Amino acid sequence: MELPFTVDQFMAVFAAYNVAVWPAQILLYAVALLAVLLPFSKVARDGWIATVLGFLWLWMGIAYHWLHFASINKAAYAFGALFVLQGLLFLFAGQRGQLLFQRPNGLRGVLGIALLLYALIIYPMLGAAMGHVYPNAPSFGLPCPRHDLHPRASVLYNRQGPLVDPGHTPAMVADRLHGGDQAGHT
Repeated sequence: MELPFTVDQFMAVFAAYNVAVWPAQILLYAVALLAVLLPFSKVARDGWIATVLGFLWLWMGIAYHWLHFASINKAAYAFGALFVLQGLLFLFAGQRGQLLFQRPNGLRGVLGIALLLYALIIYPMLGAAMGHVYPNAPSFGLPCPRHDLHPRASVLYNRQGPLVDPGHTPAMVADRLHGGDQAGHT
């Protein structure tokens, strides 16, 4: 499949995004870390985790897809709409108590933690080792590192509830299919 943009254009979008939103990346990383650590706490966590996940999806839909990626790929408007829908699903289901998060024990828990560490620590280090340095690199809050976090969190934290699982909606499929994953950036 031929992409409607070059790798250089794609990296330039990362640079434009990173410069425009700085220092929001630090806040995004902090809220993602909060979502990772909440299941280890004794506080009421389900609504908070769903809120954090919803916020991250909304951020990517608006701040990245609509305001930056659309400059090189008009399909980003549709992707952004799906990301916003995904975020709203998390917020809606979380506020209604329809998502339950719990930390599993055993191999699944160990695997989940290892995969989360990959998304939050190793992925950025690999990108830097491959020459993708700030601002021309995917930072947290962009689909690339975020899409590594969400499925890995799904391994670690069980989600249950009567509403369709927001982790398996068309937005998750679009996240994997959009041109960013095929641009050879990592």
